[in-house]
Amino acid sequence: MLFESWAALHGPDPDGSRTAQAIKPIMDLGLTLVAEDEGRPMVLFKECIVRIDGDTARVRC
Repeated sequence: MLFESWAALHGPDPDGSRTAQAIKPIMDLGLTLVAEDEGRPMVLFKECIVRIDGDTARVRC
């Protein structure tokens, strides 16, 4: 349910309030992204954002 709320966001969000409401519960999990080559872990939503669509993932840092 956490990720579905974020995935369901569409359309303008001028002040970012809808986005903030959707991602806050995910941010509260304290997830980190760790590179396969054992690079420095990055905190999701603070240092990077990951989007997964089927078998494709995108990272924005």
